[in-house]
Amino acid sequence: MQYHFTAPSISKPTYETLEEHSRKAFHKIERLLANDSTEPTLRISVNKDGDEFIVLAELHNNELIVSKAHDRDLRRAVDKTSHEMKTLLTKVKSRRMDHKITEKIQNLRNKLLNRTYVE
Repeated sequence: MQYHFTAPSISKPTYETLEEHSRKAFHKIERLLANDSTEPTLRISVNKDGDEFIVLAELHNNELIVSKAHDRDLRRAVDKTSHEMKTLLTKVKSRRMDHKITEKIQNLRNKLLNRTYVE
């Protein structure tokens, strides 16, 4: 997975912490996407609004998945976005699998009943 970081309003040590912690937090998502044909791109942008960090994560795979979190602690905000992204990604993958299973069941039913359809 390719990572792109954008954080113009934070200091260099905080930026390094962002990179390090993001790679650890999004590693589970990387494993979920290991079997996909396209290489996913994760774009993480951080802005600081007063004493709060605003983390926006965009995952570009076959579709776009976006997650956003606000928190005073940068690591906690990154963890929130990775957890939400993982939840959204598993929902999308389960919908895809349900669709594939439905097609397989329909094909098996048609074969058992000797139905042929001309398209």
